[in-house]
Amino acid sequence: MLGWRGSLGYIAPSTGERAIPEFYQFAPEGVAMLVTALTIHELTEEQMDRAVAQVEDKARHLAATGANALFFAGAPPVIVRPGRYDKEIIARMEAASGGLPSTTDLTVALEAFQHLGITRMVVATPFQESMNALLRRFLEGAGCKIVAMRGLGKLRNVEIAALPDYAPYQLASELVKEAPEADGIYIPCGRWGNPRVFEQVERDLHRPVVTANQITIWWALKTLGIAGPFNGYGRLLQTL
Repeated sequence: MLGWRGSLGYIAPSTGERAIPEFYQFAPEGVAMLVTALTIHELTEEQMDRAVAQVEDKARHLAATGANALFFAGAPPVIVRPGRYDKEIIARMEAASGGLPSTTDLTVALEAFQHLGITRMVVATPFQESMNALLRRFLEGAGCKIVAMRGLGKLRNVEIAALPDYAPYQLASELVKEAPEADGIYIPCGRWGNPRVFEQVERDLHRPVVTANQITIWWALKTLGIAGPFNGYGRLLQTL
């Protein structure tokens, strides 16, 4: 049994082709990831709504397969509705799963900002400007201060996945130059970059970095009661 210490139920927006290997790269022996996927191919409102409509079925499925906690991955499905839509999604997951601890990508990102003391952030995304505007609405509505933000204009998930691994490094570097007052860097979306690149962003830019797959691992291990620290994926995992 892979998850003899605990299993994370992971609801992937699409394929999870980066999230899964990165999870097992850092999760210790005895911790497993149980995965089910949504059908998001393009970052449109229609596909986001269709994805969120599946959340109860996915939560029930993961609970039935032995998950101890549930993680709804991806920022776009959470930001298509105004306000703290993440709280509604969490409540639906918990109800459908029989009360398993549940969260969303953006909920944990907010926790990570607070944990790391990030008060002025730059936000580097692969998204189009319309999606960035929705992300800004959510983050600022939750009390975050964004001092610079820019995306690479990608709509389709396959386009994001095709970006070179160094793309988030270059974009984050540009944003920090534009806004040197930033004390943290947020890089959403789990389909670009890799732990080595994000670790280098922290080292070279001297600021903590929060990324999608990193916060999945952080929340999962914390929720499952797995002690760290874990090196190689930024300051956040070192705090476990």
